[in-house]
Amino acid sequence: MLMSGGCTARLLSAGSAVLLVLSLLTPPSHCETLYLDANSVVSLAGEEEFSKTVFDSATAWIVEFYQSTCGDCRKFAPMYAAHAADVQAWSPIIRVAAMNCADEVNVPVCTSFNIQLVPEIRLFPAQHSNTGSDGAPFVGINLHTTEEKSDKKTDVVLRRRMIDIVKLQSHRPTSWPNLDFNRKLGSKLVYNKSSRFGVVYQHPPSYLGAELTLDLLACPSVKVHVITNAEDIGADSVHSLPSCVAWNGQQKNLLSNCSRHAARDLFLSLCGRVHQGADKVAAHNDMHPISSPVLPGVYMTDLMSTLAFIVHREVALHPMIHGSALDGLVQFLQAVHYCMPAPPEVRQYVITLLRHLRMAKGSSHGLSSVAWSRFKSIQTGSSRLPHEIRWVGCAGSRPGKRGYPCGLWTLFHTVTAHCALMADQQPVEDLSLDRRTLTRRRVAGVDGRWALLAVRDYIEHFFGCADCRSHFLEMSANVVKEVTSSHGAVLWLWQAHNKVNHRLKSDSSSDPAHPKVQFPPPSLCGQCYQSANAEAASTDTQWNADEVLKFLLKFYGPTGVHWSDEVKTWEHEHRDSAEDEGAVDDGGGTGAIFHSPDVIPHSVYYVAISMVGWLAIIGYIRCRPTFLRRTPNGKKPKQHMV
Repeated sequence: MLMSGGCTARLLSAGSAVLLVLSLLTPPSHCETLYLDANSVVSLAGEEEFSKTVFDSATAWIVEFYQSTCGDCRKFAPMYAAHAADVQAWSPIIRVAAMNCADEVNVPVCTSFNIQLVPEIRLFPAQHSNTGSDGAPFVGINLHTTEEKSDKKTDVVLRRRMIDIVKLQSHRPTSWPNLDFNRKLGSKLVYNKSSRFGVVYQHPPSYLGAELTLDLLACPSVKVHVITNAEDIGADSVHSLPSCVAWNGQQKNLLSNCSRHAARDLFLSLCGRVHQGADKVAAHNDMHPISSPVLPGVYMTDLMSTLAFIVHREVALHPMIHGSALDGLVQFLQAVHYCMPAPPEVRQYVITLLRHLRMAKGSSHGLSSVAWSRFKSIQTGSSRLPHEIRWVGCAGSRPGKRGYPCGLWTLFHTVTAHCALMADQQPVEDLSLDRRTLTRRRVAGVDGRWALLAVRDYIEHFFGCADCRSHFLEMSANVVKEVTSSHGAVLWLWQAHNKVNHRLKSDSSSDPAHPKVQFPPPSLCGQCYQSANAEAASTDTQWNADEVLKFLLKFYGPTGVHWSDEVKTWEHEHRDSAEDEGAVDDGGGTGAIFHSPDVIPHSVYYVAISMVGWLAIIGYIRCRPTFLRRTPNGKKPKQHMV
């Protein structure tokens, strides 16, 4: 029977309502910002706020795009916050902002702006719309600071680029000062008791005069004169450049070879002010200490959170994925599918993603961010990925510490170790699992070396931290020749991780509660050390490679994964008791048990499906008279007058 259009609409609306409820059960989770609201950095969140704030603005903007999970961004944040406080007086003309691309609400903006490596800084002129002169979307003017961010002069670079964007501003508001100083001052400079001003004598290329002009915007009664003309230099007993003179209405104060900070303080004193910017710098990652497990380990919640971050945030930042990047993503997700322990619904979700990716590989256009967003949003009761990002073994002692970088290393080690263990098994035709050992049986071509190459491909094409990616690719430049065996891949990744720990042991991005030490420490594996002084573990430590391999395969292998957040050892003593409590069993998937508060319980989906069924029955009853008034061919019967 055919339903009327009204009945069909009512039933579809009811079903849509239920699906909406389900979608609200997994809301996007948010990452902490690296900048407190009290800072001079404006933290932007979401497409609407970014557009309303930056485009068609009365002021110009400099915006840092970063990821709070990126160690390099964490290291850059204090300098950027200090820079924002230092130039806070410039805010009537140009302001400082930041957007966290690790926050899912910001992913659409970062994707449309093609932000793939962070930190990245863009400049946006005042009164500029969201489209360029050619009609294409305007994504700002790129300021390349990747090579300069660790340089002490980075704040100087930022100030100069801000001044450049102000100078290049078309249709400059009349209230803005003129920063074009390549002109002759002549006899306009008059010293009298009714005036207070500053004078900067400089060479034409210098930015000092422009910086001080913007610094004094808070003192409109004090004007800054900048002299670059050779005929005027020599007045006020100036014999070296740059020199600064402050006139307070009674006397001149001369600073030879003046610095910006010294001249700023001198000029601000003319209006009774002092620079307050430095007092407003606050480090977000020094606030709100939180606890974390004492013992290290591989926690299923960390693996799930890492995979969720990869799918929903890191890969999603790419506007278009094609060629070698698409091939690398497929191989990495294949490694996750084959070699990462996971509950059945998560494994099925990865299989579904792989199916769509293989279809995209057959397309000449590749995979767009819109298509990826559509694919990753397909979640059902039997195929889903936890949406919330929550850390257990990788939790830091405070917000902004550890988290995703720790989770990513853990995922890499776990996948590589499991693939190596797979290669040690006897070849079989089917892909079923040994429930007792939780080890997937061998699959042709899948081993530790194959997994390591998949890891390298992911880092090369998708890892967003520019500095971290560069270091890893440099270390792995010859990995194809250096690693010739499955077990060798496990050891290579372990050595690479220890090199990174050594490089970052004194880095400001590190968590002081979790110092970067050589792993495993003697307390976890004393037999892994050959030297008698094992406690002094360093890059020069003499390791027992055979014992290290045994430890890694156990620590990251099937018996080392904590399927429950409460477990603090890797002995899996909870496994039998969890089974007695009715834990979810794969039944041919992973053969594993899983309890996770991040995954929506099956009962919720059963209730939702029941709701759809009851709504369908109610709709049928309400629409039944319409059904009965129709003939088998779907047409209404003719009406006869009685």
